[in-house]
Amino acid sequence: MNSFYAYINTLFGKLAQPGVLKNTVWLSAEKLISLISGFGIAIIAARFLGPEKFGNYSYYLSYAGIFLPLMTLGLNRILMREMQHRPGAVRTILVTAFLSRVIASLIVAIFALLILILFDNSAYSIAATCILLMAQGFQSFQVYNMWFQHNSLNAIIARYRILCLVLGTILKIIALLSTSNILVLLTVICIEQIGINLGHYFIYRKFSSLELESKGNFDSSVFKGLFGQSKYLILSGFAYMLYLKLDVIMLTQLVNPAEAGIYSAASRITEAVQIFPEALLVALYPNLLLLHSTQNSQYMAKLSQLIKVLFLSGFLVATTGFIIAPFIIPLIFGEAYNTSVDIIKIHLWACCFLYMRSMLSHWLIAEKYAQFSLISHGLGAVINLLLNSILIPQYGAVGAAYATLAAVFVSSYACLLLSQRTRPIFHMMTNAFNMPQTLLSLARLALQNKKDI
Repeated sequence: MNSFYAYINTLFGKLAQPGVLKNTVWLSAEKLISLISGFGIAIIAARFLGPEKFGNYSYYLSYAGIFLPLMTLGLNRILMREMQHRPGAVRTILVTAFLSRVIASLIVAIFALLILILFDNSAYSIAATCILLMAQGFQSFQVYNMWFQHNSLNAIIARYRILCLVLGTILKIIALLSTSNILVLLTVICIEQIGINLGHYFIYRKFSSLELESKGNFDSSVFKGLFGQSKYLILSGFAYMLYLKLDVIMLTQLVNPAEAGIYSAASRITEAVQIFPEALLVALYPNLLLLHSTQNSQYMAKLSQLIKVLFLSGFLVATTGFIIAPFIIPLIFGEAYNTSVDIIKIHLWACCFLYMRSMLSHWLIAEKYAQFSLISHGLGAVINLLLNSILIPQYGAVGAAYATLAAVFVSSYACLLLSQRTRPIFHMMTNAFNMPQTLLSLARLALQNKKDI
């Protein structure tokens, strides 16, 4: 891993400062442990619960997950930018964002339960959803994680989250081995989330007191400013979760929970391989914002370089997964999930676009063009809903996989042609598709920066 980040350092030069690389290593370590933990739990759950119960388990997670953007108010990246521009009001910004999220979480949780009762009023489903909504409500405390990102102290909070992940994984394994009751597993997940998110606040209190004196208060003007910027992100996040989670919900309702379980097993793999772009961009984003405000030409050059790296990474992941999927899926999940192979082969090609979409999302925030995020995710949700309605009844989980790939292609790439402001990013992505040119330009850049060091 150190050699990889050494390459990133030569590739992006001064953008990848030593402190940034340290944070990136810790964040990547956390993401890797989270990946191993989540994937391991998914394997155990799939094997011990079987396709039908695993499908129901995934159904509950998907339904609750749809409402998460409404509870978090789409504030994370906006908070980073606001703290960058207003360093003297950091605590007021954090307190305002936290209290806003708490209120939003309560309202959204009630709304989600009312909708569930209309379509699925079983006591078991209501109990499972209540547990998950409570876990998501505690993510209000994640606003304090933004302070660590703002101060490039990600390594501190990452170490704590790693500890929670390890303990939580042990408890989840014990729960799965001791009982097949899904509610027990969901309760352990809730406890893990409460522990992680409360830790954000207490560790923040410890470290922030070293440099900040005021406690901060809720400020209605700050709230109006944050909400004015995030309203498009809230809706776009909701639209994104719709087309990300809708497949499992529609498979459960239109086919059966077992088909949803087979699809979910494949989805776990494709979701897991998306850790690289997020870990890298979280560490580089503060420096990208600084370049955006001071040296726009260099900023655009770095964007082009990052997009090429991200596309190449997604392509390598997709081709590798396409080749080895037929061998590893039966071994990992068991013979009952053999159909998942075809789903994974389709899903993985979405990584080429999803990796670049990670960069696009950060660019839209920096450009204060969040409304386009709503347009792109809205288009993705509509396409996914329409194609799922057509393909799922006839092709089941494989049809849902094709619907997701089409939605990702439109929302991450094709939609960029709709706006003049996003067309430069469209051309950057299109240039990245030229594999020989991409490899040659990245190699030249790495060699050039290496000589300059």
